[in-house]
Amino acid sequence: MAQDPLLVDQLQIDPGAVAGGTRLIKAAADGSLQFTDAIVTGGITLAQLAGLRSIGNLLVVGKSGAGAEYTTVQAALDAIPATSSLLNPYFVLVGPGRYKETLNLVRDGVHLIGFGATLASLAEDTPNGPGAYHTLVIQEALGTVPKYITMSGFRVTNAHDAYAAVRIDGGAGSEVGENLIALRECDLLNSGAGSPVRATSVNNVIIQGGSMAESNVLSLVMAEMCASFVMSGVDGIPNVQLDYDGGDVPSIATSDYQLAGCPNLGRGSLAPPVNSTLNTTGKLSIVGCSGGANLRLAGDRSVVIRGSEVGNITLLDSVALSISGSKKGTITSGGTASLSEPVQRGSVAFAADLSKSVAFVTPQPDASYTVGIETDAGPTTSWAITGKTAAGFTIVFTAPQAMNVEWTIHRVLGGATN
Repeated sequence: MAQDPLLVDQLQIDPGAVAGGTRLIKAAADGSLQFTDAIVTGGITLAQLAGLRSIGNLLVVGKSGAGAEYTTVQAALDAIPATSSLLNPYFVLVGPGRYKETLNLVRDGVHLIGFGATLASLAEDTPNGPGAYHTLVIQEALGTVPKYITMSGFRVTNAHDAYAAVRIDGGAGSEVGENLIALRECDLLNSGAGSPVRATSVNNVIIQGGSMAESNVLSLVMAEMCASFVMSGVDGIPNVQLDYDGGDVPSIATSDYQLAGCPNLGRGSLAPPVNSTLNTTGKLSIVGCSGGANLRLAGDRSVVIRGSEVGNITLLDSVALSISGSKKGTITSGGTASLSEPVQRGSVAFAADLSKSVAFVTPQPDASYTVGIETDAGPTTSWAITGKTAAGFTIVFTAPQAMNVEWTIHRVLGGATN
């Protein structure tokens, strides 16, 4: 025979001196069934348990007492199965709080989403001491490769000189980032002389939005042997080094580095704050960036600067620099580097001379330019430009002249017309 229901206000499970403290099942204020124990002291309702936790491939992380399924980020990452992938993704939602952990992300198809969450290095309170390491490492391990990863809404910090807030590590033939590793709207900082981000021998990385403005002026963003490394709209990048100059090539054997729309680029104190050496393959583009940082560009690849504010530029080896619509300082050239600009100017003094040769400080890529002249006194005869080469040209008059001659060369860049 069916029994009548037992009516009680709450049930206490394993009362008394049981390890783990008091466990209660009771009615919440809204009438739903609520569970409380020594960890979830504020209680969690059956409706909450049946909400987010009932969604497949979704893991929720919260600080102790918040009622989340996991109280550490690494525990959630460890719970992601090897079957996770681009087509079978897993989402990790991380609630507010500071999580001091050494994190390893090795699964594919993982989306990390932060809500007021800070990821801090484990030994951050004792910089460079025992336990110092990267805060988050994305790498191949446990038989899986993180080809596609997104991360958004986090503040990631590190205080150690030899380590990074985010370390992305691959190797020869590595498939890490083959689809994309995207860090969006994250504040990434290293308060020592380490790196906000360091990527080595991986494929496609994009850092979009967010800030590095709180990083130490000695900290350095590094990308080495990457197929693609893009920083777009990132504020306050302190120092940056973008190299493709020998080392392990990942699975995609090309290289494209871009700095786009980054305010206060190169605000750090390294000399210079923006460095790049590209050999054999690849290119570098700096578009719409401000800050006036000095640049050192080496190797045998092309570099494009458009609509940016940069400082002094040192060109080495056989770099081919094309620059337009930009404010710049002086250009120092070495090796066989070349420079293309829509307009370049200079002057030469004639002292009863028939002709004067002009040598470019940095050679042009070719002789496909036009020359105009302006004088501080009307010439007594006609003039011509002869001997145009990538290295310079000669101004010739039909009779000796004594005056200053201002010259201007014009080029067509990127398909535009002058």
